[in-house]
Amino acid sequence: MENVSLYFWGTYIMLCVVFGMIGKNTKLGFWWVFIISLFLTPAIGMVVLLTSKTKSNPVTKK
Repeated sequence: MENVSLYFWGTYIMLCVVFGMIGKNTKLGFWWVFIISLFLTPAIGMVVLLTSKTKSNPVTKK
C-alpha cells in the first residue's frame, strides 16, 4: 500500500512540473502554472494553462 501512495504523489508532482514547463511560454510563467497545478490539482492547472496567453516576443530587425 505504501508503493501506491508513492506512485500517486510521484505522478502528481511530475504532472505539475510538465504543465509548468509547458507554461513557461505563457504570461504566467513556469512557477505560477506549477503552483496552481500543485495546490489546485493538475487538471485545473491544465485549464489555466490552456486559457492563458502566450508571451509576445518583439520582432528584432538586423
